[in-house]
Amino acid sequence: EARKEARKARTEAKAAAAAKNEKKGAKELAPVTREMTIFLHRFLHKESFKKRAPKAIKAIRFIAKNAMKTSDVRLDMGLNQFIWNQGIRSVAHRVRVRMARMPVEGEENKFYTLVSYVPVSSFKGLTTKVVENEEN
Repeated sequence: EARKEARKARTEAKAAAAAKNEKKGAKELAPVTREMTIFLHRFLHKESFKKRAPKAIKAIRFIAKNAMKTSDVRLDMGLNQFIWNQGIRSVAHRVRVRMARMPVEGEENKFYTLVSYVPVSSFKGLTTKVVENEEN
């Protein structure tokens, strides 16, 4: 009897929590641009040489997908050139990128993320920041 009551209480609590989340709904996405530093070395550590640059591209896509909450991630040609310019083996340890969440043309509530390279002289003191006005 006690088990049945406990099970019933748990299912009621789960149903109440689900109803609460349903009322709240998902956050509405809006266009936004963020600039951040990606520490690629932790994704490439102990990776075989011939897989390093492709793995770096996949890591950038992974981070952009999670940070911007979009499944469609597009990399700028300049970023691709920066990753590959030292060859497949010698990928830079860090890269500064600008991630822009932009609406898909002709579709409502659909967004994609455009990731572009930002050249910096030093990574010291840089943090993730929201870019107000875009200078593209």
